[in-house]
Amino acid sequence: MKMSNCLVLKIINDLQEKYLVEWGNHKKEWLDKEDISSYALKIYDEIKLYNSNICQNMLLPKTSFVYCRATRDGEIDKQKKICVDYCQKNNLPIEYLIEDKVSSRKMKNLNYELGSFTPYLDENNIIIVQNSEVLSKDLIRGISFLEGMMKRNIEIHFIENNIIWNNNTTEEDKRKLWLSFIDAEYKSNLASKKKINELKSIPPFGFKSTSSFKFKSCNLEQKIIQGILNLYKQKISIGIPKKEINKLILTELNKVKINKSRLPKTTSSISRLVNKYLKIEEESMKLLTSTMNSCNV
Repeated sequence: MKMSNCLVLKIINDLQEKYLVEWGNHKKEWLDKEDISSYALKIYDEIKLYNSNICQNMLLPKTSFVYCRATRDGEIDKQKKICVDYCQKNNLPIEYLIEDKVSSRKMKNLNYELGSFTPYLDENNIIIVQNSEVLSKDLIRGISFLEGMMKRNIEIHFIENNIIWNNNTTEEDKRKLWLSFIDAEYKSNLASKKKINELKSIPPFGFKSTSSFKFKSCNLEQKIIQGILNLYKQKISIGIPKKEINKLILTELNKVKINKSRLPKTTSSISRLVNKYLKIEEESMKLLTSTMNSCNV
């Protein structure tokens, strides 16, 4: 939740279309609704609704930092329900509700909402997360994060792991967390390698796969590429801007009656293809010229 290059830490209250905002520098300010991002307002409304059903424990008055992270649609809502139910059951009013739509592979989420908000937490906050994989898929970075929170006396509750991370966490529970990080990291690495191999197995436009898992020229697609180059050269020679030419080429490609999943789908992909084959033509011409000069000598 950022606005004007300053972090909106939280919205504290609202009154007649005005909202009391606390900035990252802890300055508080009343703002009109239209001056606040729709995301910040959405989170505030959700927290307000959830807290209407949560009673604070007056003996241990702590609040929760609900952290949800996923890259697939619908997953964050599922996590949110699990975490909110947990907060209601354990009398932990929600102070922060975070939605990170990024991967936790190599703990990249520290570069997003998680890393933006955790510096503002203190010993009165408890991080609530569905499971260890939501937080991190990296053993070393995961352990480092946990140790950093422990030094600041900030608890982390891993709901599905049934583990509370604090200064009293048993060695057995620590071991379980380490193993869960290792397992998540291993699965993440496998998925990444699989994706890379799948991409490597897909022939670039203009080529097709062979039974020996190699690529060879595809005559039909090569004809389309040559048509693209001819149209590009024709239009560029009469002064039409490159962006307009790429749009024109994309329009013409939409008329081609072949498997459209193989065709370039954006003007940027058209631009890359044209530049690639113009470069090939240029290098071929240089090689031809060099060969002819050698023969003349």
